[in-house]
Amino acid sequence: MKKIGFVVNGKKGISKNCYQLIELLKEDYESDIFLTSTKGNALELATNIEADCIIAVGGDGTLNEVVNGVLKRESRPVLGVFPFGNGNDFATANGIGQNPKQFAKMLRAHNVKNIDVGIVKNDDASRYFINISSAGLGGYVAQTINHINGPFKYPRSILLGFFQMKKALGIVTGNSLERKTPLMTAAFCNSTTFANGLMIQPDAQIDDGQLHCCLIGDVKLGTYFLNLRNLKKGIKIAHPEVTYHHGGIFSVNIENGRCHIETDGEYFGTCPATFSIAREKVRFIFPERPFK
Repeated sequence: MKKIGFVVNGKKGISKNCYQLIELLKEDYESDIFLTSTKGNALELATNIEADCIIAVGGDGTLNEVVNGVLKRESRPVLGVFPFGNGNDFATANGIGQNPKQFAKMLRAHNVKNIDVGIVKNDDASRYFINISSAGLGGYVAQTINHINGPFKYPRSILLGFFQMKKALGIVTGNSLERKTPLMTAAFCNSTTFANGLMIQPDAQIDDGQLHCCLIGDVKLGTYFLNLRNLKKGIKIAHPEVTYHHGGIFSVNIENGRCHIETDGEYFGTCPATFSIAREKVRFIFPERPFK
């Protein structure tokens, strides 16, 4: 019998869907539930769990911790995510939904792919990311979102960021790119979608050995609202301050001001920083067809 370890975001608790999923799996798999107690606990658990497969039950932040924990190991189990967070962007972008029956079917089909992960490094630390790491507005939002209560947390945090964040003067380099600009966002993407459903880089693929960058310079709030529908649909923004790039490594240096970084939706630190790709670093389980 194969063994599955479920690492569950303790702030959210164990959902009805999660209990139903484990019940559906009990004839074929031995399942253990590990409930996180503090920030960073999912990383620690994923480093030590004895299982053939580890499933992160939560949002992008829980998944990020699990990925970083597993990548500390010599022998690495298969990874998966059962979405149950404020932002489930990696799961949504890759067709992984919350339906327990469909998820159990996916596990039994065992459609496992070797996928890339990104690496962000600054003067203080380094961290893997499976989805997107960004400098600028995303980092600012990651600092403030936990202080906002009620519905529509991401849109409200982004709106506040436009009014409150002072754009740093940044120099972004990588491949054939070298651009100095007041920096709204530099997003470095392994997958396509962040900020609760915004498809910032539709070219991104999780297994192509490239980081795909969307660089947004000195844009105004009106430009954001005019392009919000396009971002939801994965249509690139046609604006002189918005450019798209790809490559193996990028750097963000700051000439003036302070620029914050988020990694899979969690606060990381400040620039200067480098963003790079590591090929086929983890084995991840996906549905053969998207489901909700």
